Order: sequence, then structure tokens, then C-alpha cells
Amino acid sequence: LFALGFGLRGSVRVQAQAGAHDFVSFLVPGIAAMTVLFAAMFAAISIVWDREFGFLKEILVAPLSRVGIVLGKAVGGTAVALVQSLPSVNAAMFALLPPGGKLNRHRDPFAGSLRYHLGLVTPNSDDCRIYIDGEAYSWRDGQDVLFDETFIHSAENKTDVTRIILFCDVERPLRTRWMAAFNRWVSRNIIRASATQNVETEQVGTFNRIYALFGRGSDFLTRLKRKNRTVFRAVKYALIAGLVYWIFVA
Repeated sequence: LFALGFGLRGSVRVQAQAGAHDFVSFLVPGIAAMTVLFAAMFAAISIVWDREFGFLKEILVAPLSRVGIVLGKAVGGTAVALVQSLPSVNAAMFALLPPGGKLNRHRDPFAGSLRYHLGLVTPNSDDCRIYIDGEAYSWRDGQDVLFDETFIHSAENKTDVTRIILFCDVERPLRTRWMAAFNRWVSRNIIRASATQNVETEQVGTFNRIYALFGRGSDFLTRLKRKNRTVFRAVKYALIAGLVYWIFVA
């Protein structure tokens, strides 16, 4: 829909009036509304799928009220619909940090996005916090923070309450259109190709699958080196020769 709308922008002429907007401003809200509508429809249809696969039966026997189950389903579908309607959000999930949990100091290598945290269920205590470039921030219910994920950051939860936040990667604002377009291309192709599998239904990125193959090959060579060094050297040099041939000759 985006490609169709922006592609027709030059051929569609709308009579300009006082206070009127251009064609893109007219089109984008409709696309966002349809995204929310279809996401809500699929969320409702998923109840039927849960019933068919027996998952709904397991939920109903859980020690939860029926009202809580219905509200949880509604809030979950609403959250998915809202996030999908925001083009600048590259990824989103609910992140938990259990009591006593800790995330070691790290930083992300990709500078094309910013990290967004929205406190949903938090201890509301300074003992549950994140350190960003040496500065501490404590999560609070309903409060948010946006930071540069390339800064070194760590997190800890020294309370007895599980912290739950909405975790989003937001597209970094850039000065020129070509830089923004290149950033989107990297996010949609290279970053997606390096994705890991968090649940069984998610696909593993191409780069991770290739890395797994190299990992298995490395394990094989390590075992071969322990058993027979002569064969190991022969296989090693054969692989190097094949790689040189493929790069410079083939």
C-alpha cells in the first residue's frame, strides 16, 4: 500500500484548498487505520486457532479469572496492532527481568536504531534500574525512556518483583532521505538476516544459519585434529586451496 500510494503521488492531483494536506498526508492515516483493523481481526481469529489446537483449554484451566484472560487477549492484540501501525518501529517485544536478574555490560553494534523502554509492571524502586553510559535510570509504571543502544548499558533487579516493560527498537532520525533509506535497507535485510530464534515459530536469520554451519564444521575439524593430525592438515589445506580457487579462478 505504501509503494502504491507514493507511486501514484505524482499522477494524482488533488485540488488544493485552505488548510488541505498533500496526498501522502491523506493516505498514511488510512494505511495506519487498516493496519490496526486487520491486526485486531487476526487477534480475534487467533482465539479460534487456540481452540482448534487445544491451547485455549490449557488457558481456561489456569488459576486465572475469565475476565483477566479476555482482557489479556484484548490488550495483547491492541499492543500488536498499535506497534504494527508505527512504521518507525523496527522491532518490539515485552521484556521481563526477574527478581535478582542482571544484564551484564554490553552495547549493540548497529547504530541505525534507538532503544525505547516503557514501564508496564515495575517495582517502582531505585533497586530496579538500568545504567546507560554510567547514568542510572529506574523504571516506573507508565514512564518511558529512549536511549542510544550503542552506549554501554547494563541492568539489574534487586527487588522481589518481576519487571515487565515494552521494549522497542525505533528507527534513528537522520538528516537526509538517502541516509534514512539506506538505514531502512540495512534494518530490513542485514539485521533481519542475523535474527535469532526466540520461539519455535520464528525463523532463524540467514547469517545465523551460515554461522551454525561453520560452527559444526569447526567442531568436526577440532575432533579430526585430535584423532589424526595428518588427515586434519590435508583437509585444512584442501579447503584453503578450494577457497583460493573459488575467489581468484572460478
